[in-house]
Amino acid sequence: MSAPPVLTLNTGDDTTISVALPPSAMAPLGAELNGLLASFKAVAAAAAEGKRTKQPVMEFVHDEGGLRVAMECNPNLHQSAFKATVYVKVSSGGVVVSSQSLLTRLVDNVKQFKAAIQASEG
Repeated sequence: MSAPPVLTLNTGDDTTISVALPPSAMAPLGAELNGLLASFKAVAAAAAEGKRTKQPVMEFVHDEGGLRVAMECNPNLHQSAFKATVYVKVSSGGVVVSSQSLLTRLVDNVKQFKAAIQASEG
């Protein structure tokens, strides 16, 4: 039997955080990221019309079995999704790691995690 898929987050600089996130967390995380990307599209569309629009902050929290993964991004603070950063905080057993990741990099990491889940369910 193979090991369960691991979400590997490539954050700023050379920092990598690997998290044994259960596959059941994939759908809520994907939904939050899709909503965040839609917020950036809404901001861009409003800007094209010379208007400003305020979008909700994306907050994802998964708390299960002593593992807590939290991500947050405010689309109102960034010029575009390509320049946006997501604050990531992972804690387990008294160890806390906090970092920031480019949104585009995080989306790629989550896509890889989803592909690994699908391959393991195979």
